[in-house]
Amino acid sequence: MIAAALLLVLQDDVASLLSRLDSKDPKAAFDAISRLSELPREKVEPAAAKAPAFYRRALVAELAARAALGESFGPATRVTVRAADVPVAEVLEGLRGQCGLKLEFVEMDDEHPSGPKVKLSLEDVPLFDALAEICAATQSRPYTGTDAIQFIREGAGPLAHFAYRGFLITACDMSSTWKVQFGGETTGTAGLSLHLAWDPRQKLVGTGPIEIVEAADDRARAMAVAPAPLGDSDAKPDPDALANLWQGADAQPQVYLRWPGRDSRSISLLRGTLALRYPAATSTFEFGANPKEGESRKDDGYEAAVAAVPGAGQPLLKIRVKPLAGTLAEFRETPVELSVRYKGLPEPQHYGAGRVEEGVPVYSVGAYMGEDGETPFEIESVVVKVHRRTHERKLHFELRDLKGK
Repeated sequence: MIAAALLLVLQDDVASLLSRLDSKDPKAAFDAISRLSELPREKVEPAAAKAPAFYRRALVAELAARAALGESFGPATRVTVRAADVPVAEVLEGLRGQCGLKLEFVEMDDEHPSGPKVKLSLEDVPLFDALAEICAATQSRPYTGTDAIQFIREGAGPLAHFAYRGFLITACDMSSTWKVQFGGETTGTAGLSLHLAWDPRQKLVGTGPIEIVEAADDRARAMAVAPAPLGDSDAKPDPDALANLWQGADAQPQVYLRWPGRDSRSISLLRGTLALRYPAATSTFEFGANPKEGESRKDDGYEAAVAAVPGAGQPLLKIRVKPLAGTLAEFRETPVELSVRYKGLPEPQHYGAGRVEEGVPVYSVGAYMGEDGETPFEIESVVVKVHRRTHERKLHFELRDLKGK
């Protein structure tokens, strides 16, 4: 009897949440997806068959991600904020007490080190919804570090944002380019910069390309994906660049869309997916204090070796990472993480970008220099992590009413 009663309650919960998968309220739809992803997959997925296609695919992707990632899927943290003319630093400290996540506001104004004052009243909302409101109120953008999220004031708030269960995608700026083709036809392209921040406890090891599923202008006309303009940095990838562990935080993926008419003024809808990569199998190589050039470690089909150490006229620590089997092309997208602990610095420094040098992947780390600007800090330890297998999670996102400035 008890089991039957619980099943009825579960069925009611599923039906109630599925009823919220309505494009009229995307925030409520994704909140429902977050809650549904925590329920038994065998009860949710069949019941979602008649849900709107985009939200159904988003839900199925989240159910699959939860099954694959387990605890790494991340909690759906909810918070309450009550602030009336309170410095943002105090608001973030209060949030830290509720969620356990280190949150910092970087203020360039020495006269107001605690940042601007904000007015917010949020009751039991998802954490990243609250962070999005703080970005808008302080005209700042969030950046994910190794153990914290920093908010850096940039003088302009985002055009739009998407907050979901430990992730925040912001549309930073939009450009519009018009060209007259042969024959007199005029074509226009909208260029959009997107930015991803996430809960660093999720331990992402990379992001994949953005795929645009649906887009429309302010007159509800469909917008097709356009090629990157000639001369754009994303149009010609660097052939020697390797997978960048932090590209989600440091880079701004670009999206280009074709304006359907000269009277298009803004983007009313942008739906897409972003591939997120989590570690599934990792090889770890450790080097002790002041590693020597030529030192190497081997394990699980990889070799990590010290190619260069910092010294006079040479400010870089270089680590060569070579697969002992397979090809360079197969290794190119393998995320590699360097963690360097320097004597005198409280926290290890993390890096994740590399280049191919003379046919071998090399990861370079700029050394910290002493007061004379020439003597590098002593290295206490170096840890190299090769994430040889990863789980991929398709994060669905939806942005509305993107108006250029």
